Amino acid sequence: MCAIAALRKASPGVATRAFELVKMGAEIEQRVLPTLLNELADIGYQLALVLDDYHLLENPTVHEQVAFVIDRMPQTFRLLIATRSDPALPLARLRARGELLELRTQELRFQAGEANHLLIDAVGLELTDAQIQVLFRRTEGWAAGLYLAGLSLTKRTDVATFITTFAGDHRHIVDYLMAEVLDGQPPQRRDFLLRSSVLGRLNGALCDAVLQSTGSAAVLEAIERENLFLLPLDVSRCWYRYHQLFAELLRTELHRTEPDFIPS
Repeated sequence: MCAIAALRKASPGVATRAFELVKMGAEIEQRVLPTLLNELADIGYQLALVLDDYHLLENPTVHEQVAFVIDRMPQTFRLLIATRSDPALPLARLRARGELLELRTQELRFQAGEANHLLIDAVGLELTDAQIQVLFRRTEGWAAGLYLAGLSLTKRTDVATFITTFAGDHRHIVDYLMAEVLDGQPPQRRDFLLRSSVLGRLNGALCDAVLQSTGSAAVLEAIERENLFLLPLDVSRCWYRYHQLFAELLRTELHRTEPDFIPS
């Protein structure tokens, strides 16, 4: 298992018995994982394992094995999971037990001061407070959007004009969102995203009516779970809106592919 190899590399001597069992072809949940957990409980210091890009895992057996470890983790061990969508793990049970710490879109959103530090430290760009506020509002604190805007600004002399016109149809934003978000969607989901972008606020019934379809509420819930730039507007998650830059990209792409769908 890659996770065992990573633990052994980070802390030599850890997971030795579990590693030998893997090489022998032992059954994972019956022998390997219990042995690993016992070894972790005996190390006497804190150790953490980070699983990055967890959303790329599609094997249900792997999810079951990760859940097995989570349910039995010793106090010496922490598991950090970075993912773009909710993982197929018992999140509700972990929340109820107080065993889950979540950092979601709201927590990861930059504040204006943090946006300023990002532009200075990562791009070497110093803007006025007013310019920072405009970019902050346009990006809604989205770190990648701020960084892409900063990269573009380093090549511009008309800084003030660029900032006031910065939108979701900017080339760097388009390239990023197309490659990282839109191009990876199945055709039916992509059509839903594009066509529903004509709405400033969305809920299931309204999308059903505009798109002449059914099941839009479930689609919206799935889109939010997958963190596709859909923001809830109420605590009951009935109403949503798209992130400004993403909505502008969607409408630009809709205008290119289905101009007749856009109301005049």
